Amino acid sequence: MLEVIGSLAGIFTTMSVFPQVYKTIKTGSAGDFSTAGMIMMTTGVFSDGIRLLYQQYACSFC
Repeated sequence: MLEVIGSLAGIFTTMSVFPQVYKTIKTGSAGDFSTAGMIMMTTGVFSDGIRLLYQQYACSFC
């Protein structure tokens, strides 16, 4: 389970860059943030935090 959560966190965090790049290319400005990119980044970081907490406390004898 930890591997799945960690993989999803990595995928979301990595993929969060693409909406920002697309928006920057489309608008020609990097002044504002892509909402989709921010949601994906937040989801990835939150998932990784859950994985780390679970690994640290609930799975201390794994």
